[in-house]
Amino acid sequence: MKLAKKTISAALLVIFCFSLLTACGGTQTPAGQTASTAQTESAAQAPTEPAKTVDYPTKPITLNIPWAAGSSGDNGARILMPYVEEALGGATITIINDPGASGWLGWDIVAKSAPDGYTISLLTLPSFYGGYMNPANNRTTNLDNFQMIANQVSDWGVLYGQGGETRWSNMAEMLEYAKTHELTVGASGVDSDDNMLLERLKADHPDAKLTAVQGTSSGNVLPMLLGKHIDLQMANVGDANTQVKNGELTALCVFAPERTDILPDVPTYKELGLGEIIGSSDRGYFMPAGVDPEILKILEDAFEKAINNPEHIAKMKEIGINVNYLNAEDLLSKAKSDENVIEGLKDVLGWK
Repeated sequence: MKLAKKTISAALLVIFCFSLLTACGGTQTPAGQTASTAQTESAAQAPTEPAKTVDYPTKPITLNIPWAAGSSGDNGARILMPYVEEALGGATITIINDPGASGWLGWDIVAKSAPDGYTISLLTLPSFYGGYMNPANNRTTNLDNFQMIANQVSDWGVLYGQGGETRWSNMAEMLEYAKTHELTVGASGVDSDDNMLLERLKADHPDAKLTAVQGTSSGNVLPMLLGKHIDLQMANVGDANTQVKNGELTALCVFAPERTDILPDVPTYKELGLGEIIGSSDRGYFMPAGVDPEILKILEDAFEKAINNPEHIAKMKEIGINVNYLNAEDLLSKAKSDENVIEGLKDVLGWK
């Protein structure tokens, strides 16, 4: 009897030990397999990042600039593109200028292009809005038709005058003179940021006889002022600060929250006690909506690296343009916000 009990106890002990081994089996290395082999196989089974499925770019990319060569937007884009090409691994970016219709000659072309990442465009805000917010243009294309990439610069508005001007010596005197004398003011298109600023200035001073003369871009209008064919030009800091510094032109005021480092001696419109107008041209890059997310990510990363490149920032400062990087999401958010602001200015702009 005692022998039977010992036999049963031994059997139970074997079963118990086997159970322990089975329960711990997930941590055991199978016979014939080393621990390192097991770890390798385990790692191979772990989730991995999805492999890159697009080969981009494989051909030249076209950058459409909807303003004339020589404009501040054109100059800034041409400075930036070599750094984008480098960030894309040596890609080629071909620049094409399609000025006209306050930028929309070029933007309409881009909107109709294939969303393959090979056609991108310079975007300028707020001049972009007039193309579809002004009922006279009868256009349905809007922000929804494009995919943002990045913002490059924010360029404050400036009212420029002729060099050696003797009819007035400051902004207040010019406005007083304009009460009895018609003055011509150049702008880069009816729906451009320059003209929007001009119309806001006229609304602030309805007794000033300021008549707009429209060109296709700031680069197109600047020779008119230099040649004294017009009295004034509404443009941006980056358009003619060099001419101010060398005495070819004067700058009456800057429409910025505070004075700029590039034109430190030029007072702000608000500082002069003339009103609250603030305006700038924000310049970024976008492309047709519907681009493959992987291609978008490649472009976003390249533009971020290029725009924040210290050499690029230094070169932009040399030509008087302030770099202000925004990623695609932040640029779209700003664009939507500015769109709401422009909605409230429709009456002032005559968009009815």
